[in-house]
Amino acid sequence: MTARSRPASTAILEGLVQHGIDPRVAPALEELVALFETWNRSINLSSARTPEAIAEHVVDSLAIVPHLLAAHAASVGSSPPSSPEQPPAPAKSMSSPDATGKVAPSLGSPAATSPTDPALLPSALRVLDVGSGGGFPVVIAAACVPTAEFVSLEPVHKKHAFLRTAARTLSLTNLAAFAERIEDHEPSDYDVAMSRATFDLPAWLQLGSSKVRSGGWVLGFEAIPTELPDSAVRFPYHFHEKSRAIIRLIKIE
Repeated sequence: MTARSRPASTAILEGLVQHGIDPRVAPALEELVALFETWNRSINLSSARTPEAIAEHVVDSLAIVPHLLAAHAASVGSSPPSSPEQPPAPAKSMSSPDATGKVAPSLGSPAATSPTDPALLPSALRVLDVGSGGGFPVVIAAACVPTAEFVSLEPVHKKHAFLRTAARTLSLTNLAAFAERIEDHEPSDYDVAMSRATFDLPAWLQLGSSKVRSGGWVLGFEAIPTELPDSAVRFPYHFHEKSRAIIRLIKIE
């Protein structure tokens, strides 16, 4: 059975297990897939038209969740199991070995971390998502990390309307969507800034760092290996037998 032929519910559950996320969030993510499919018929949120294709975006977005949990733990001075906020040595390419001769494991892999209960993390993590589009990854992240507070920026009004509807439908009181560009968004003290497939990755790392506090994290998705700043750390993960990575940069002033 190919990835796209799997039922959306199966793909989502497998993605949750892969990244060590509580599978009880699966019904909310399945509801998001159904809502997205309905809206996409009339306002063209994405080229993903079937539940299976939409679920692919959901599953890929799940890769960010262990990093948000690690950032949350770091921000309150605690650490989830296996200390994922202390990453393995950076891998400079998707396949290059680190000093030990092994590719740095993904935070979502059993070698790097085990599941963390967001309810055990006391204070709210403040996360900015830029260019949120159809909600990937911000709606998924808000559903999986209910103790974090998410601000979503999407200047296209029809997509902004969808984000607000998704937050209301899924009862995501921790997600606030604004029809703004990042240049017009004044706050610059977030704990984390993230974006998926909106900017050139090196440009995003620089832009995102302008919106986080000192010690804050900038997270991005890498589909094709890219030349990165020396301070950026690459965390590979597997998606449909392809190597992708979450890129993390910590702002130091």
